[in-house]
This record gives sequence, structure tokens and C-alpha cells, in this order.
Amino acid sequence: MNSIKTFMNINGFNEQVFIAGCMGIMALLLILIMPAEPSSRLIFFMILICSSWFDIRFRIIPNEFILIGTVAAMFFIGSGEILWKVSAGSAMAIFLILFLIRWSGEFFYRKPGFGMGDLKLFAVAGLFMGWQVFWLAYLTILLAGLFSAISIKLKTVNRDSLIPLAPFILAAGVLGDFLLPWEIVRGWLL
Repeated sequence: MNSIKTFMNINGFNEQVFIAGCMGIMALLLILIMPAEPSSRLIFFMILICSSWFDIRFRIIPNEFILIGTVAAMFFIGSGEILWKVSAGSAMAIFLILFLIRWSGEFFYRKPGFGMGDLKLFAVAGLFMGWQVFWLAYLTILLAGLFSAISIKLKTVNRDSLIPLAPFILAAGVLGDFLLPWEIVRGWLL
């Protein structure tokens, strides 16, 4: 069930057009604005938008988006826009830390704390953002926790409900990148 082809067959032509459109827009932006500094962030946010939509609609983040994100990050690393040592180390570290949280949730509570798509999306974020991905994760968990607490209080969800995390990754990224510089976020959270 974690293949895009399964979604296309079950839900018709609209999802196929959406995926093709997202991939086309990401490829076009990658080609057109490659020399510009914010281009890597723009591609990253396009991947987050597409992943958020899929996570809300299907509760899954397709591996194709993760692959596009990884290839795009490697492209930007090759161009020198992103430092590869920081990016690779951050991607591996955030994945391992969140994987341990997921595993401990499964071990102690019999439910994973995160989906594997969320973990892979954070790893792609690590490739694009470097060490700032840790602040992204922190802000994401704060936003998702606040949303969950309010939703439980309002009785729109219960404790066993699955809540898509990709929209909160997107919200935290927008908050940290556009509304507040990461330096202010870091100072505020410390």
C-alpha cells in the first residue's frame, strides 16, 4: 500500500495528475533557479507541501518525494550551496534519534511515535537544513503536541488517533524560515 501506483489505481486520475504536477514543478524550479541562493529552500518547501498533502489525505509520505528530495539536496550539495559534511551528518543524526524515539514508542507503548515517512522526511530536511533540522524537529513536536492537546480537549480526536506529522513539519519550517529567523527560534527555545 505504500506505492504511488496503488493510490492512483484506488483513487483515480486526480492523484496521478497531482503527483506529476508536483514533480514537474519541482524539476522546473530546480532547473530555472538553480544559481539563486534560496532555490534549495524553495525546492525543500515544495517537497514539504506535496508530502503534507499526501500525509493528510492518505496517512503516508510516498518514497518518490523522499527520493526527489534526496536527489535535489545532492544536486545543491554538488553545486556548493549546501555543505555536504554538515548535511550528511545532520540527516543521519536526526534519522537515528527519531528512529530511537519511534522504536522506544513501539517497545514501551506498542505504538510507534512516528511513521517511517516522517523519519525519512526529517532526514531529507537534514540534508537541506544542516544542524537547523534539530530546531525544526523541536518546533514540529511542539506544534504537533499543542495541536493534539487542543484536539483532545475539544474531543475532535482521541488518544489513539493518528495525526499526520508532515503538515507540522511544514508549519515549523515556515515559522522558522520566514516568520522567525532560526537564530531567534534557537534563542527563544533555549
